[in-house]
Amino acid sequence: MTSLIKRHRLKLTTLSGALALALTGCGGGGTAGIGGTGYISTGTITGFGSVMVGGVKYETDNAVFEVDGNTVDATQDDLKVGMVVRVEGTINDDGISGTATKIIFDDDLQGPIANLAVDPNDPDITTFTIYGTTVIVKRTRTEFDDALTYATLANDIPVEVSGYYNADGALVATYIDDKNDAESDSNEFKIKGEITALDTDNGTFVINGQQIQYTDQTDLDDDISALANGLTVEVEGLIDGTSGALIASEIEFESPDDYLQGASDDDEFELEGYIENFDGTNSTFTLHGITVDFTGVEIESDFISLADNVWVNVEGFLQDGALIATEIDLRDSEIDLDGTVKSTDLDANGVGSFVLTVAGSDLTIYTGYATSFDDSDDHIDNRQLTVGEFIEVDAYRTADGELFALEIERDDEGSSSDDGSYEFQGIYEGTVDSEITVSGVTFTIDTSGTNTLFENDELSGPQSLSELLSYDTTTQPKLLLDLDYDSNGFVSKIDVEDTEDN
Repeated sequence: MTSLIKRHRLKLTTLSGALALALTGCGGGGTAGIGGTGYISTGTITGFGSVMVGGVKYETDNAVFEVDGNTVDATQDDLKVGMVVRVEGTINDDGISGTATKIIFDDDLQGPIANLAVDPNDPDITTFTIYGTTVIVKRTRTEFDDALTYATLANDIPVEVSGYYNADGALVATYIDDKNDAESDSNEFKIKGEITALDTDNGTFVINGQQIQYTDQTDLDDDISALANGLTVEVEGLIDGTSGALIASEIEFESPDDYLQGASDDDEFELEGYIENFDGTNSTFTLHGITVDFTGVEIESDFISLADNVWVNVEGFLQDGALIATEIDLRDSEIDLDGTVKSTDLDANGVGSFVLTVAGSDLTIYTGYATSFDDSDDHIDNRQLTVGEFIEVDAYRTADGELFALEIERDDEGSSSDDGSYEFQGIYEGTVDSEITVSGVTFTIDTSGTNTLFENDELSGPQSLSELLSYDTTTQPKLLLDLDYDSNGFVSKIDVEDTEDN
């Protein structure tokens, strides 16, 4: 059994041979420094049957739950796949199982959708705003609850959003819930951001262009006099139905220390989010304002490199308020593919492998606790696949060539795509005659360009089909290609999505 199944996720491991062996070795044994000790992990829920976060399955029989501030009657049933949670507990020697003593969920944003727009270069990405905050929605990576789906997003729908803020200040959604139901107050709002234009005389300030009004009745972490421009706060309240003003009922001060609460030096710690302030020279970046030191860490990805706005999960230990990384998992995918399930070898938790037929080729894809299983219309807890069903997979290829699935999305329409067309995103490996190979799968193209269209909106890389055909993959930067193809494996369109040096 490979290290891929051991931790069920792509690794960046330290160069120390002894430590790497302890972290990735197979066949039982311990995981260095974490077995049986206290553990704090902040990450996305990927499954249930207990709770799966950060590639670890936590038993929750005796756990305390806190959901959106509710500590009285919150239960595991209030949690959903895609929610970002904080797990406190212990992790076992195997590194992939543990016990949770407390799980906390607090949404990031709540309010009506505005300025909804589909990305003109990628129909699988949509953006909208909630009170000035930009939200990025990815069709294959954002989970939805209730009747809401990617296709039914619309302006004015009140929603609750959980996710991670990227280096540009946008919230990348991992979970969206429709709040326009009998159990919710559609006039509730929540926003997070930096205070600007503070007016203490009139009791107002601005976050992301949205004015907030506060009063003596507003519940604050500290005295109202503690409010100041430049502070980051979370504001909850109600929308005034007449004026549209946001009236704050509660204001909480936000800081990186919130993530470190209850932790001390040498404690094992795990944190997921988007890289900011990347500094390759000094081997540091920040996650949620916390400095991460990745000195001595080696990447094992075909394509993705550490940089700002890359989605990662970092495991390590705390030292003087910084997270010293011993392992970094890339949560961004580099291969997106459609196909039909040919065979499966999954245990009851959905851990194992399956064979997917793509353009006539059979690909073995591995899964783990870090894999999310999703339906195109509604999430279900069934982490199994059926032979013959059509699915979409977001994956990456490890250094030893294995494919690991981050997200599996079922298509309710049956065993094929709706219109007979398919998509494949992967790394270009070369063209021989009329056959193009991308991430190990061979397709047929029209080299004249008449029936195979070529696009490249990037400034780098080949700018025409003829340049792609002569592109030297051994000496030039790797290319990430998007292919549109039919059931016979014929490619109608090639789009250069990215180049390795970008």
